[in-house]
Amino acid sequence: MSEKQKSRRDRDKKVNYNYEKFGSIGVFSTESSLPIEYFLTSIPISEIEDLSLARDVQTAGNNFEYLIQRDIDEERARKDICSYIAASEEGKAVFLPPLIVSIVQVNNDNHIEGFYPEYNSTIDGEPIGPDTKYDDGSELVREWKGLFKLSSLVESDGVKISSENEVSNIPQDIQQVNFEAKISKNTSGGRLVVIDGQHRLFALQYLAKHDLAKVKNITVPVCILYSPKSTERNFNLDNNIQNITSVLRRLFVDVNSTVEKVSGHFLTLLSDDNLGSMICREFCSKVHSTDVANGRSLGLVEWNTKNHKESKTKARIHTITSIGVIYDTLEKTFDSKKGIKLLREFLNVHTSNITTDSLSDENLPWSGFNTSYKNELKEVAKNEIVGNLYTLFFEPEVYKKSVDIFEELLDVKLVEAKDKRDALSDCVTYINKYYLFNDPLPDIDGDKVNSNCKNMLKTYNNWFEEQIIKKSNPTAYLSIYQKSVITGWIELCVLMNSKGLNKSDVAEIYVLLMNYSLNPDLNLFDYSQRYIQDNIYSGVRIKATATSASQFKNATLAFLGNNDVLEIIQDKFNLSNEIILSLSTIGKDSASVFFKKMVSEKERSFSKNYRHNYSLSPEQKRSLADAENLRNSEIYSTEDSSVKVEAAVKFDELVKHMIKDDLKDCAEKLSIKFGYNDFFYLVQDSDFDLDDEV
Repeated sequence: MSEKQKSRRDRDKKVNYNYEKFGSIGVFSTESSLPIEYFLTSIPISEIEDLSLARDVQTAGNNFEYLIQRDIDEERARKDICSYIAASEEGKAVFLPPLIVSIVQVNNDNHIEGFYPEYNSTIDGEPIGPDTKYDDGSELVREWKGLFKLSSLVESDGVKISSENEVSNIPQDIQQVNFEAKISKNTSGGRLVVIDGQHRLFALQYLAKHDLAKVKNITVPVCILYSPKSTERNFNLDNNIQNITSVLRRLFVDVNSTVEKVSGHFLTLLSDDNLGSMICREFCSKVHSTDVANGRSLGLVEWNTKNHKESKTKARIHTITSIGVIYDTLEKTFDSKKGIKLLREFLNVHTSNITTDSLSDENLPWSGFNTSYKNELKEVAKNEIVGNLYTLFFEPEVYKKSVDIFEELLDVKLVEAKDKRDALSDCVTYINKYYLFNDPLPDIDGDKVNSNCKNMLKTYNNWFEEQIIKKSNPTAYLSIYQKSVITGWIELCVLMNSKGLNKSDVAEIYVLLMNYSLNPDLNLFDYSQRYIQDNIYSGVRIKATATSASQFKNATLAFLGNNDVLEIIQDKFNLSNEIILSLSTIGKDSASVFFKKMVSEKERSFSKNYRHNYSLSPEQKRSLADAENLRNSEIYSTEDSSVKVEAAVKFDELVKHMIKDDLKDCAEKLSIKFGYNDFFYLVQDSDFDLDDEV
């Protein structure tokens, strides 16, 4: 350390910078990006407690965003990472990549501050200005007052760190830099929070506490990141400056997008470069902030599934919906040239207000938008989409029943198990955390607790499933059905926008339609119904296709053609006769599309499987086979188009004749279910269907 640095440190003792390291610095910055600076150093295992896990810091209020990065699989860290680090195998090399750490500031309540303190820079103790003089060996100090500072020496052949204008032309020695911070574990001050490598940190801290002898010689590489421009003053001058949490969230996604996907949900929720991620994150925040299920409603949404494949669907018995289902549906609906146009109309966002020189209009605003529009789009998404998604997934009767079952599980079933004070009582804490936070069950080989907990979880999951069948409707929890709910609401919003119905009213109307169509007494979507077979189901298996999602949507909207339903809607929303007529037309058109598509699906299925249809006589199968063979022969053996068409029509007409009775039966049953029978006319297929695959 130079004499100048020593004297400076003596002067600044009153600031109480109690954490000091020497290392090197650098900056990541392109022409238009927000600069990210880093400080590289290393720490001995004895100082590992100076680093914090994300869960060690708190949030102001019931804020979901901070929960995203707090997830730690402690059992995996102890079992796998600790075993690797403390390996006793002779000759084995042990290596850990650097921990990625951020310096943040917390207040007296241990809540993270959004911006860094006031920034200033000096050379030899004097503020830097246009006429500042300096020589080789002068001391350059950059300080975020009261949180951290960096001290280096001016060096004529050094490197210019260009993230701040006043020091952008001052060359400095970046290899010998003094980093000081005010770090406190219990009061206001700084925290060194690990944003990548939390499991490694947990394992190192665990070993340092419980088995220090095995790791006493370890030196841990650390990379401390900070966003130098994220200060309150800079934000007041330019509100496009991102706050600390936004920067860290983006860094987390960038780091983890280049490696094996540990959790698709986390990468979705942490991303800041597309509207779908914003919507999903704000949806979780909305759920987390409600008092549903006594403030435990986030346990009813799958938002932190670790398995990437499972994160794309709804995988848990006890949950209502999944972030994967919501995100995938929104992406398929809006992330295309046609979808962007629909999205702009849906959100009332005009292209002229959100264009940049570097991005084409077609890329806005779903993804790739300029960060200056992020806050605006976030507010639009919250106002126009998020609250209505909450309505669609927490207001229908079937989902309210799920909330009741969830509360009974936590407050009755698990409490009863705990009160028994037997061998299974030890599992209640683990089971409770599984349902609320998706924490893994103990995974210790040969441990009886592990076996007991798995059996107990299976028992409660079976009970939950039985209650859903008994009190709710299993159809409502199918991913393909939930995708139809979102697209159905969007379609109805667009169709009724010109009539003056806002998105919230449409969401409430759609909930009413769901209550009707999912009423257990109606039994509309049971796989045994003939109009469902070969249409949405094949046997007992759901057909997970866009057509099935579209058919769920059409069958739900069809209830707008029911006069009793329309009367309830008119009274509840005080709608004009003109609007009611429009809704009735949409309902009957939807019923007609449902029937038309059902016919097409049945014809396709019958044509494909008639040889194995035991309801057909040998003579019927033979006539079908002869017609099919003739069709194939004529199509491939002649160039005459009229002959090909005639051969195809003969087989198609025979198929239609064979399924005529089935279609009559379907039509009669649908007339009873929908409450009207004037849907046997053809309309054009909906413009809002999903892509071919869901």
